Amino acid sequence: LYQESEDTVRYMLFYALTTIGGVSPLDIYLEYPHKEVPEKEYAKLDTFIASKQHRPALAFEIKLKTRLPSGKNPPKPQVAGSAFADILRLAAFKPSEVIKRYFVYIIDDEMLTYYNNPANGLVDFFNIELNNGLRLTRKYLLSRPKTTEKAIISIMGNPDNWPEPIIICRYKRNLKIGDNEIAIRIYEVKP
Repeated sequence: LYQESEDTVRYMLFYALTTIGGVSPLDIYLEYPHKEVPEKEYAKLDTFIASKQHRPALAFEIKLKTRLPSGKNPPKPQVAGSAFADILRLAAFKPSEVIKRYFVYIIDDEMLTYYNNPANGLVDFFNIELNNGLRLTRKYLLSRPKTTEKAIISIMGNPDNWPEPIIICRYKRNLKIGDNEIAIRIYEVKP
């Protein structure tokens, strides 16, 4: 687990979509240009899938956060901020076609402990019940630790321009891998 990267998850998603999901590989774009992120000249979505007759377009942001083998991990509030920035990036994505947006989040037990600590104020985000939602308002995001706020601003720019999406938990599962636990969440992002 600690040797893997977000690319590994993206390629597994590609494989699942093309084998089980029946999506043509020619309809899947990795690192798709995202023109609506104001502060980044070359912003990209992790995965975009073109629409077809019976399916809307799909956009995915994927975040895998586990301990680094070096032990030099970024501060946990910064990790949380990068996750929120990915969610906002999805909400800001506005193609001309009908689209569904999903944030795939995989974390290890270290971040799981962080999210489940009430003192960090993120239990409501990470533990949304299945098919329930939470609106990520600017006020909600700006009331997090400064490190979280800075991580979001570095990607999404001025908070006045941030969307305020509703995120709906569509999948949640915690798994034991050896002595470690990982958590998987998939949120639908509605702008």
